[in-house]
Amino acid sequence: MKQSHNSHESSDEYEERIIRTGYKRDWRQCKKEMDKFKECWKKNQKNQTEDQK
Repeated sequence: MKQSHNSHESSDEYEERIIRTGYKRDWRQCKKEMDKFKECWKKNQKNQTEDQK
């Protein structure tokens, strides 16, 4: 039981961190941030592929 309590506390810590970052519970309100993330992800995937050659 103690183990599940600790994991519950850990998830609460993560939820608090997410809320502090400005989480709005609706991805559509963060569309600009999501677009920036996707662009960065694609760029880094391309760089990773080139580095493996």
